[in-house]
Amino acid sequence: MPNQEIKPLNLERHPNPVCIRHDDFPEHSSVELHRHCCGQMTSVRTGVMELEIGGRKFISPPHYAIWIPPEMDHSSYQREAVKFHSIYIGLDFCDALPAVPVVYPTNAVIESLMLDFIHRGISYTDTEEDKRQALVLLDHFNRISPIETYLPMADDEKLRQVLEAIQQCPGNNDSLQSWAQKVFSTERTLSRRCYRELGMSFREWRQRLRLVKSIDMLADGHTVEQIALTLGYSTSSSFIAMFKRQMGVTPARYCSDLLR
Repeated sequence: MPNQEIKPLNLERHPNPVCIRHDDFPEHSSVELHRHCCGQMTSVRTGVMELEIGGRKFISPPHYAIWIPPEMDHSSYQREAVKFHSIYIGLDFCDALPAVPVVYPTNAVIESLMLDFIHRGISYTDTEEDKRQALVLLDHFNRISPIETYLPMADDEKLRQVLEAIQQCPGNNDSLQSWAQKVFSTERTLSRRCYRELGMSFREWRQRLRLVKSIDMLADGHTVEQIALTLGYSTSSSFIAMFKRQMGVTPARYCSDLLR
């Protein structure tokens, strides 16, 4: 399918303290490489967005926000349709945020404040009331400990081979020991490299991948049974339990939220 290019937002004026954008991007769409003079916090309500920020790859599923510092080149690609929103943050309010791109887990307060802006059609926080709400929103981000990336990739060649193979077949349940044999390594060596390069265990990385894949499949209308089978779960209930632990809601509730 051809790629649809989307022009980046050209801010009419400097945000004070924030400017809000929300939009729908179609499947197989991309936003060309660009930068903003202000900071940007981007997240999706549905779907998964793939970003390149300052030469690094990031992935943004629902309930996570990607922080893009001012004057940093970035682009995005959407394999599936996404509903997303971005907060453009004035320079005076960026000092409290990291100087490098990171990922912020969001919470119910952050999402409620954003949805209120969206439902009221607010783009620029011009009133004192909206400025106060924006400052509360930024304060909640400052309270959260960011993570480097939600689904990192490895520089180590053998570990990268394993991760790329699992991305192609996320339902594969082979053990780390089995994967180590396939790339002529050892389980202990790959395990150490997982923690060193990914910051997590092999099991957690695979679970995160499956969560991202399940979000795409739910958006495409697949049933829970189909998703559980595709992603290697022995029963639908085990998949539902994983999804609820990670997302805070069941797949059924998540799908009903998509239609709001």
